[in-house]
Amino acid sequence: MNKVISILAMTLAFSAPAFAQGKKIEVIPESANFSGVNADTMAAGTVYFQFTANPPPFSEWITRPEAEFLNLYENFKEPETLTRRRKQRVTEKMTIYMAKAKTVINKPSVNIKLQDYVSVDFMRRLDPELKHGPITPQQTMPVVAGQPNLPNFQALCNSPTDKFIERPARELSMAESQRPGEAWCANTSRSVCVESCLIFSDGYQKFTKFYNTILAKDDFDKKDRGMASQSELRFFVSEAEWGKRKPVATITGINTPVRGVLEQNMFYFNQLVIYGKVIAIFQEHPKDASKTIVTSLLVFGMQSSTFDKAYGIGPVSLGVKDILMGNGGEKLNTPTGITSGLPKYTQTIAKTLAEILEK
Repeated sequence: MNKVISILAMTLAFSAPAFAQGKKIEVIPESANFSGVNADTMAAGTVYFQFTANPPPFSEWITRPEAEFLNLYENFKEPETLTRRRKQRVTEKMTIYMAKAKTVINKPSVNIKLQDYVSVDFMRRLDPELKHGPITPQQTMPVVAGQPNLPNFQALCNSPTDKFIERPARELSMAESQRPGEAWCANTSRSVCVESCLIFSDGYQKFTKFYNTILAKDDFDKKDRGMASQSELRFFVSEAEWGKRKPVATITGINTPVRGVLEQNMFYFNQLVIYGKVIAIFQEHPKDASKTIVTSLLVFGMQSSTFDKAYGIGPVSLGVKDILMGNGGEKLNTPTGITSGLPKYTQTIAKTLAEILEK
């Protein structure tokens, strides 16, 4: 049996809140042009959703137009990581999962105050099953990885009597996850840095303990009993301030002024995922000044070495692709959790975001 927990560690990472009741989902086929969903075709109360049913390798995805908007930062590439056990440099290949959503909210763009959403409280509302706490720019993993007695995640994720999250202290170097030119959360007037974690259910914890006790080759191979991540949540007030080379209409299909952008960069995960990103773009409705069109996009860069493998657990055979894409994952987790499929999770996030913004 191989490193089964490498899969299971991710499965509960993004367990999402119950589906928001006020919006319905209409799935757009992957083969369809998402930009074709526009003000003329969008119905009220609907979230139009599209996802990558066949996630591409990073080397292919990075050539697509949306990569400029959804890469961790400009020129970010598959990182050369220093392996924990043998301390050898290897290139960590990525498989890219992406989802897109578009909806109309009943609020004029001038009434959307993005600064109200750049907070730990907003993160808790978006993902209430996770624990979230603020951190300073000096506490981010790209800065502190490799330092002794690493305090990250301890108070937030561990109990007074038990340690659930230990892997961050084993990271040797994360320099390639640091954004060049501007460290994460350096602009504290426009951003907040957040540490997040979710402790697995009893069943997952028991299996993790079994793996760590019986199967792990050494301390570096042991798995956490929860998922931990760090991210920066930031807002921009215009397309010009966001500073992309391509026009925003390239990915939204909406040719009206951009009145703001929310961007969450997930630059550290303790297991399976290399990075994640969520952006929400707010544009004027071309025909109704009382409404705003919101286009949200989500991407996960997953470790290909784990994503492409299947593992056996007793009579049950698990494939990472099957779990993340929803083929059989319902047996292992909640109906909206990531083991029931990334598409279902990302639909939930899109609906929840639209509900929060419309209030």
